[in-house]
Amino acid sequence: MRMDSATTRGSMRRRTLIGAVVLVIGAGLVAVGLGDAPSSDAAWIGAGAVLWILTIAVISPVVGRPVVVACRALFSRAFGAPGRLAGENALRDPRRTGATASALMIGLALVSTIGVLAASLNKSVTDLVDEQFTADFLVQTTTFTPFTTEIGDSFEDVEGVEVVSRQQSLGAQLDGDGVSVVGNDESFAEIYDLDVVEGRAVPRGPRPSSTTGSPRTTTSPSATGSTSGSRQRVGSTSRWSASWGPAR
Repeated sequence: MRMDSATTRGSMRRRTLIGAVVLVIGAGLVAVGLGDAPSSDAAWIGAGAVLWILTIAVISPVVGRPVVVACRALFSRAFGAPGRLAGENALRDPRRTGATASALMIGLALVSTIGVLAASLNKSVTDLVDEQFTADFLVQTTTFTPFTTEIGDSFEDVEGVEVVSRQQSLGAQLDGDGVSVVGNDESFAEIYDLDVVEGRAVPRGPRPSSTTGSPRTTTSPSATGSTSGSRQRVGSTSRWSASWGPAR
């Protein structure tokens, strides 16, 4: 062991005063978010939380000193000389101790935020599927590519199966642009409980007969009222071409 004196540095008074003001501002943002916020409540609360984390990281040498003093007394009683030496070492250079604690705090905050976001997204997707998808089973290939329509016909002969809704998709050309065309049959509305913004969730007209190379499904207008990647609207007419030839 050898003597090692800490470097003399300036006062932390100015930083502490600025940090206290920013903490108050962060508390005001959180209060607005918890109250009647003019926009998203989460945005106001998140902004206040970010200000708190950054401010505590800056003034951690001041805020952390009382905590380290309390821990020194506790660890001295619990671990004897090693605990007292650890406390003295942490108090010797509060800036260094605060920088170390701030790095750990920011890392823990990031991991916690990512964990909360992942759990929230997972819960949202699960609730959406449970709310809109009412079928007991979804049959698809491992590569998510369409299979022959005869497979859907064979499902109807399985004992206990009440409703079978067929859906097929393929790539097509619409006004020179590549689009994805999805075909649904008349049982679509019995399987999916969707909130239709514009158009119809169920196709009109009789179900077409099955032919070689074409799916036994009827195309229906998009429930959102537009086709992704194009300027098509519900009710508009245009020509597009697919693997079995042009269609309208």
